[in-house]
Amino acid sequence: MKILNKLTIKSLKLNKKRTLVTIIGIMLSTALITVVAGMITSGIATLKEYNKKTSGDYQVEFKDVQTQDLSYIEENRNIENYFLTSNIGYANLEGSANEDKPYVNIIGIDSSAQAKLPITIDEGRLPTNSSELLISKSIITNGEVNLQVGDKITFDVSKRLLEDKELTQDDILTPDEHLESMYGKEYTIVGIMERLNFDLEPYSAPGYTVFTYLDVNNLGSKANIFANFTKEGAKNYQEVLCNILGLDANYEKEHNYIDIMELSTGKTKDEIGSKYNIAINTDVLQFEGVGINSSYIRMLYLIGIIVVAIIIISSVFVIRNSFAISITERTRQYGMLSSIGATKKQIRKNVLFEGFILGIIGIPLGILLGVGVNFILSIILNNLIGKIIDNVTFIYSLPVVAIIFSIILAGVTIYFSCRSSARRAAKVSPIDAIRSNADIKISGKKVKSPKIIKKLFGVGGDIAYKNLKRNKKKYRTTVISLVVSIAIFISITSLVQYGFNISNQAFTDYKYNLMVSISSAEDKNEAFNTYKKIANDEIVNSYSVTRFLFGTMDMKDVKFSNEGKKYYNSMDAMVDGATYQLIIVSVGDEEYQRYIKDLGLNYDDAKDKIILVDDFERYVYNEDGSYKKYVGDMFDYKNGDEITFSLSGDSMKVASGVTTQIIASTTQKPMGFEASSYNRLCSSK
Repeated sequence: MKILNKLTIKSLKLNKKRTLVTIIGIMLSTALITVVAGMITSGIATLKEYNKKTSGDYQVEFKDVQTQDLSYIEENRNIENYFLTSNIGYANLEGSANEDKPYVNIIGIDSSAQAKLPITIDEGRLPTNSSELLISKSIITNGEVNLQVGDKITFDVSKRLLEDKELTQDDILTPDEHLESMYGKEYTIVGIMERLNFDLEPYSAPGYTVFTYLDVNNLGSKANIFANFTKEGAKNYQEVLCNILGLDANYEKEHNYIDIMELSTGKTKDEIGSKYNIAINTDVLQFEGVGINSSYIRMLYLIGIIVVAIIIISSVFVIRNSFAISITERTRQYGMLSSIGATKKQIRKNVLFEGFILGIIGIPLGILLGVGVNFILSIILNNLIGKIIDNVTFIYSLPVVAIIFSIILAGVTIYFSCRSSARRAAKVSPIDAIRSNADIKISGKKVKSPKIIKKLFGVGGDIAYKNLKRNKKKYRTTVISLVVSIAIFISITSLVQYGFNISNQAFTDYKYNLMVSISSAEDKNEAFNTYKKIANDEIVNSYSVTRFLFGTMDMKDVKFSNEGKKYYNSMDAMVDGATYQLIIVSVGDEEYQRYIKDLGLNYDDAKDKIILVDDFERYVYNEDGSYKKYVGDMFDYKNGDEITFSLSGDSMKVASGVTTQIIASTTQKPMGFEASSYNRLCSSK
């Protein structure tokens, strides 16, 4: 067997070009698998880190836990790490311009909480003792209270009560509540932070959140504990929570964990009979794959599995082609070896050994190439993502598990690539191998080629065609490889296009950064002055003032396209008395000028007419019950057609029989309506 292996190595050295091409094929296959595995693990790590930064590095919060009970959670074997906060109290914020936020909510945070809560320092630093304060920027921008770093402020720290019930940030402001003073304390403002996310400070919360330092050795009667589960604990988080909350051992089975989730959405501990109120940070916990809402994870894995399967299938055919050619060239050699005593098993192992040698060289090179490509892609994605989402970094993550996974799949690919060639080599008899007539069979029947082959490709093409007919097996692998490669190219292209379509739907390219809406304003001049003030601000590059009203038409008077008729017939909407609603968008002069210019229209021709936005995208049902997605025209109006409708709105009386002319039909929408799903917009000046 050693002699056969030496012979294989010598053959690989003598056929350097073929060997190099095969190694490159294995290397590229391995690199592609590594890149896919790396992108999936990097994507999950990035999403996980992003959610930690935006919602906090914790998976569950236990609220208002008695200090003597903290150890039951801290020392639980399913809890990996934790940090503490304490609700110090409320205080009146003197001079607050927001009537719905008259308080500050003072919270003490320990050193671990400072690193794990989603705190973004805008100016200054974090507090280091209980007399220092980190305030929210919203106090300045929303409450219009001019506080700066270095200012000293005295608060009358109080409890917020409604009769005998103590209220929290989850309770909205009520006229019957009051503050019960506990003590006065002077604080020094050492930092200003961005507003906290909705989970930590709901928009309806009556107090601006401010932080001070919490000394864990000097806790009050209660504290909030934010915890992360161990990996095992995260997988069985519902059972772990039931045990910590002191629920009955069979509670989770009887209630199917439903109430555990309800606890995080408002159900109190008294209503469920548990020890504590909890809030589950689903944004972070889902990336442990526990099934709360792991659709992102499932989607990433599904895409990865599809792409890897495509890579393996294509690689098997491409690499198999190299082995098939190698076996064809060495058939006589195998025949001679068989004639001197080499068994079928030895020849089969010898071919597999050839694949092993090529894999030993190609797989490590492929892993290195994949690691390098992953690194380059992470840099590119960081530049792209950083421009779209602030403070987001694409994390380069390629764990050992992903590399091992790539090696195993690459090995499987090589095995399936050379297995058929190994069987074929073992089956050839010594006489047939020496005669070399296994692949080329010449019969007495004359091989004919179609006349069109000779006309198109000449004599050379005629000879090539006949050669292919005589050597079917030899070229079959090449033909199959080409077919599979083309099919896979189409599949990958479709998959990428599908991904782009999903991204375009999820992340619409808005042409604006800020939208201000005023509805049912009593003083129209005041509304206009507000818009003008915003538009004239030096930081505003462009703006659009829009106003929309509703128009109605008799359904049977609307000129629908054939697909539009099919859709509304399938919805049983084409009945007597049914009306069709239009949205008439009136666009300000500056945006209207830009809009009609983009459409290639002349202002004088378009100013008294309407532009019909027609971007129909619906599932249309056929008469036989089948359906298809249709993207195209919904209406059958031509440029110059007149349209009559009734007009209504808060700012004007109902107007009947309004007739205007359509100057153009388009799918392009004016600024502010990019994400609108309406296919019945009419734009006008």
